[in-house]
Amino acid sequence: MQKFILYNNYGDFMNTFFTDNFNISKINMCVLVKAGIGQNIHNNRPYHGLVIQKSGVKKYLFSTNEVMTVMPGELFYLPKFSSYEVVNVEDGDCIAINFELNDSLITYPHFKVYSKYYENYINDFEKFLKIWELQKSGYMNQCFKIIYNIICGIQQEKNQHYAPPKKRKIADDGKQYILENLSDPFLTVHSIADALGISPEYFRKIFREVYNISPKKYIVNKRIEKSKELILSQEFKISEISQICGFNDASFFSTEFKRITSYTPSEYIKAHV
Repeated sequence: MQKFILYNNYGDFMNTFFTDNFNISKINMCVLVKAGIGQNIHNNRPYHGLVIQKSGVKKYLFSTNEVMTVMPGELFYLPKFSSYEVVNVEDGDCIAINFELNDSLITYPHFKVYSKYYENYINDFEKFLKIWELQKSGYMNQCFKIIYNIICGIQQEKNQHYAPPKKRKIADDGKQYILENLSDPFLTVHSIADALGISPEYFRKIFREVYNISPKKYIVNKRIEKSKELILSQEFKISEISQICGFNDASFFSTEFKRITSYTPSEYIKAHV
């Protein structure tokens, strides 16, 4: 079964983040908190905070004597009204979104989650940050869409049904086949299903059940993830990266890259190097 960590320390009387229907009234801020930047002491936090740790390790020492240690790839929630100290264990960056709910008195226990789909969450946070910084026409509606998508993803993953071993093996074998053939431009759901000896429809259904994502979208996400590493290495041309990552057409690759990350490949280099 997938690894999913939940820290819920305020007791059963609290509303639960994982089952409530959210009504966000306002998004206050989205910011990239780089290593060494930001205050360490927070008293009576004024907003709800949803954060993803991109790198490094931090400890949150709450006034309730509870400790939450966050690692790279983990997404966590900082409660409104909470007081805590941030201890930098290992230098790293995180992206934080502060928001308010219609009911100003509601809060939730702090928690952190680690998901197999953390790449999707990082992409969502990076896209949110880019849109927030540019503030083009309609940006707020786009931001609301993304944060609701993040929250729904967390809730669905937490409540995901257990997959029987037979189905999980099919999904895991399919995933392994994808990773081994990611550079193949002819990699499709049909070719994967043929390799596993099952129908494309059945494979698509099982993969989505187990991993909460379609195999087609998973392939694209993994290719974009690989392309990010190659882009930042600055050792390859965009056309070469396109081929290495299984895209036959460099123009289509650039379009997909921007759709998922909100950056063109050249913008991504400027923003991250």
